[in-house]
Amino acid sequence: MRWIMSLIAAALVVVLILIGLSDRPDRPDRPTSAEPDETQWLIRTGMEAPGFGVVDAKGDSLRLGDFRGRYVLLDFWFTTCPPCLDELPRIRALQRKYADRFVVVGISIDRDRDRFSRFLQREEIDWPQVLDVLDNAGAVQAIYQAPYYPSYWLVNPDGEIALHGRHVLQRLEEAGLQYDYAR
Repeated sequence: MRWIMSLIAAALVVVLILIGLSDRPDRPDRPTSAEPDETQWLIRTGMEAPGFGVVDAKGDSLRLGDFRGRYVLLDFWFTTCPPCLDELPRIRALQRKYADRFVVVGISIDRDRDRFSRFLQREEIDWPQVLDVLDNAGAVQAIYQAPYYPSYWLVNPDGEIALHGRHVLQRLEEAGLQYDYAR
């Protein structure tokens, strides 16, 4: 009987140790801040932008390399994301004003094709869109791992990451790329 009690006590100690190790606060599973710092990003400023080849929302082939020589704003978003929708006028204005040297590629994680298509039509979104989850098994999201929405990566004409994060549009504005919302 004594050895059974000793065995139960030892098992209890092992269980408590395992619980303590699995719940350590110094090893979070997810970033704890709203905006990850530079060390938490897999793709960083100055790196060559990882390429991808996917099918766009119109069913055409789209590769990041197709836009070499132009600035590319990768916009990770979805149709029911209020902050994403708030940025839509700014993105539209940038796309229109700098169309000769700048392109936006929307990477949507929407799971409802009809709602997505209606939204694009209603909002007159005419820049390339990728319905990543439905048409491409989340390939672009898997590469860039957007931690929140909207998330942006600005790729320079040489194919390198120039800016990334939530505040890319603001930084473009501060750099002198002013845009007219009335257009």
